[in-house]
Amino acid sequence: MQAACRTANAELWFPLEGSAEEAVAKRVCSGCPVREACLDDALAAGIDFGVWGGLTGAERRQLRRQDTVVVPA
Repeated sequence: MQAACRTANAELWFPLEGSAEEAVAKRVCSGCPVREACLDDALAAGIDFGVWGGLTGAERRQLRRQDTVVVPA
């Protein structure tokens, strides 16, 4: 109920990598009070596509390779 994305169009969260829409999705995530929990859930579930917790699929894959979870500022 606290997620900043709860009222946004679901298509916003699955943009082309590097697109303007991706930047919009990440901006919405940046102020979200549940961003860390969202990112943790996406990492735990191995979700490879879309913006979750402010990170793209590629960024989450990189985090998993590094075996380190860092929440962007």
